[in-house]
Amino acid sequence: MNFAINFVRNLYKRFPGFRRIFWRLWYQYFSGKYQEDDLVFMNYGYSPTTAETPVLALEAEDERERLPLQLYDHVVRLAKTRLAPLGEKQILEVGSGRGGGASYVARYMKPGSMTGIDISRNNVAFCQKRHRVPNLTFKTGDAEDLPMQDSSMDGVVNVESSHCYESIPRFFSEVFRVLRPGGYFFYADVRDRSELPELKQTVDSMPFEVIKEEFITANVLLALKLDHDRRVRMIGKAAPAMFHKPMQEFSGLEGSRIYNAMDSRETEYVHYVLGKPG
Repeated sequence: MNFAINFVRNLYKRFPGFRRIFWRLWYQYFSGKYQEDDLVFMNYGYSPTTAETPVLALEAEDERERLPLQLYDHVVRLAKTRLAPLGEKQILEVGSGRGGGASYVARYMKPGSMTGIDISRNNVAFCQKRHRVPNLTFKTGDAEDLPMQDSSMDGVVNVESSHCYESIPRFFSEVFRVLRPGGYFFYADVRDRSELPELKQTVDSMPFEVIKEEFITANVLLALKLDHDRRVRMIGKAAPAMFHKPMQEFSGLEGSRIYNAMDSRETEYVHYVLGKPG
């Protein structure tokens, strides 16, 4: 099993096109197999590292996935002021997965419309069934060829998804294209230290204004620690025993490669808020 994991990891690093194929097949498989609605987030989560941070008020049904939900809240928080009044705005999430983040934005922030785009048809079908919220829609689409008109969105959200893409510059260009002047891009993802200069170069090469740039690695690590037991239970519930090891790696459990890499800061969790000049 370790040989198989290492073999896939090497292909993943050497061939960007393989990432696209691998993740599309993986999410198609997982979403097709796991149809229960108790898992609507698949990110690593976020936890404040200071006691002074106000506790996010959530509805009872959202408490079980508080930590992954808090990641979305942190990433899109500036939208509450930068895009006010939100009731008149159109928001797009690229890589909406199982729909928890798009549902959170639609229910708690109440934009004029919220659209989730995902490359996995199974994910989209799950979301259409699970998340029945006014002004929230889901559709199949490609992050590097977005099915949206030019200057049609006020905000674009992308959380822990872009590491699956073949071309980050192409994706960022698509985000810039679909944003209206004065719109914002809310972005977060993991990046190896060796990949950070390329990401920074992509940001600098685009005509975005950098509103916020930070590492939230410590917050993500704390969330993974606090969420460990729930993640172990979900893996046991969602996958046969032979897939537990890959799922533990995928989920970032303590002791996994990605957890250790973030703990040593060989990998960072990056958060940007970028503005399209108006």
